[in-house]
Amino acid sequence: MAIKQRHYSHFLITVIFLCLSTAISADSIYKWQDENGKWHFSDKAPDNPAAAVEEAPLNSINSTATAKTNAELKEVFTEESKEEIEHRQQKQAAEDKRQAQLERWCQQQRRRLSTMEGRVVFLDSNGKVMAVSEQERIARAAALKNKIAKTCR
Repeated sequence: MAIKQRHYSHFLITVIFLCLSTAISADSIYKWQDENGKWHFSDKAPDNPAAAVEEAPLNSINSTATAKTNAELKEVFTEESKEEIEHRQQKQAAEDKRQAQLERWCQQQRRRLSTMEGRVVFLDSNGKVMAVSEQERIARAAALKNKIAKTCR
């Protein structure tokens, strides 16, 4: 077992080294056209020395942006206008209001559910006692519990 693990760790180190060495060595791209007019792009110079080769250096992937790049980005991505700020604030206020209403509704439904889970008497809109079986009471409580679970946090 120790021998397999040692071989695996050597293999892993070799793979990592190869990946890093190829990533580090690829610092230019070569572009050339062959005798048939077909364009080729490679990180290696062409075998044919007579081919007209254009070489372009590769930029580092994780390089920091220059001041010029930052200035260009600021031109494209300008700060929010007053109208945009007001609109965002109005949307946030509306969302906060909706969230508060939902929270109040959830609290009311949880209280209602807690009363439904024990012995309860149902009243109609006129205040008269409604005949509700135990199975129907359990079904109503389960339905309310599901609705609260789906709607409330």
